[in-house]
Amino acid sequence: HSNYLRTNVDIATGKIEHDFNDAVTLRDQLRYAHYLRQFRITEPQIYAAAAAGGRGTNLLLAPGTPLDSISVSRNQLYGTSLGTFLQNQLDATARFNTFFIHHTFVGGIELGEETSDPRRYTTIGPFSTTSLLDPNSGQVYNANTYFSSSTKTDAKTAAIYALDTADLTEQWQLLGGLRLDRFAANYYQQTFANPVTGAGAGYTALNRTDEMVSWRGGLVYKPLPNGSVYFAAGTSFNPSAESLSLSSSTANLAPEKNLTYEFGSKWNLFHDALTLRGAIYRTEQTNTR
Repeated sequence: HSNYLRTNVDIATGKIEHDFNDAVTLRDQLRYAHYLRQFRITEPQIYAAAAAGGRGTNLLLAPGTPLDSISVSRNQLYGTSLGTFLQNQLDATARFNTFFIHHTFVGGIELGEETSDPRRYTTIGPFSTTSLLDPNSGQVYNANTYFSSSTKTDAKTAAIYALDTADLTEQWQLLGGLRLDRFAANYYQQTFANPVTGAGAGYTALNRTDEMVSWRGGLVYKPLPNGSVYFAAGTSFNPSAESLSLSSSTANLAPEKNLTYEFGSKWNLFHDALTLRGAIYRTEQTNTR
C-alpha cells in the first residue's frame, strides 16, 4: 500500500469597508475555510505474538539480542478528516482628540464556528513480519482494517474587543485594550467494535464552555522619526478544546493562562531601505496541562 498525506484547503474571504468621514471607518470581514485531509501512514513495529484479531504487546528486547533474529511488522494508520471554519469580524475605527491627546479607537465583535469530523480506521492481525536486517519489500500485507471511530466537534466563538492608541506627544504613544471571549465546544465520539474480538464499542459526549477577559498594554517612545523603543504586556488563554478535541481528562480543566512581557526596538535606515528590529520577551503560563 502506498503512503500519503493529502490536504486540500479552500478559503474564501469577503471584506467591505466604508468611510463615513475622515474620523470614522466601519469594516466587516467574512471568511470561510474548508479543510479536507486524507492520510495513510505505515510504521514498522516489533510485537510479541498475539491472539487472532489483536496487535500483541510491544516487544521489549533484551540487550544483546542478535539483530538478525528480530522480525518487524507493519502497522497502518489511515483515515480522513473534514474541518470547516466560519468567522465574521465587524469593527469600527474612530479618530478623535481629547484635549491635547489624539486617539485612534478600534472596537468590534467577532463571531465564529469551527467543526471537525475525523474518521479513523484500525489495523487488526494477523500481522505478517519480515526480517529487520533483510526486509522483503515485496511481501504481501495480510492485515485487515476496520472503521474504528467517528468524531465530531463543534466549537463556537463570540468575542467583543476594544483597543485605544493614544498619541500623548510626537514622541510618546500609549496603547491599551480589552477583549472578552466566550468559547463553547461540544465533542462527540463513537467507537466501533473490533470485528474479531467484539471489544471497543462505545460513545462519548463532552462539552466545555470558557469565558475570559484578556488585556494588553504598551508604551512606545520615538527618539527619532525613524526609530522607536517599546514595552508591551498582555494576557491570553488556551482552552482545552482549542484543538477541537476533548477527553475525560481535559474536559473539566480550566484554560491555560499566559502573561507575556516584551521589550524591543525598531529602526528604519537609509531612507527605509533597511529595517532593523530586535526584542526580548518573557512568557509565564499557569494552569499548564
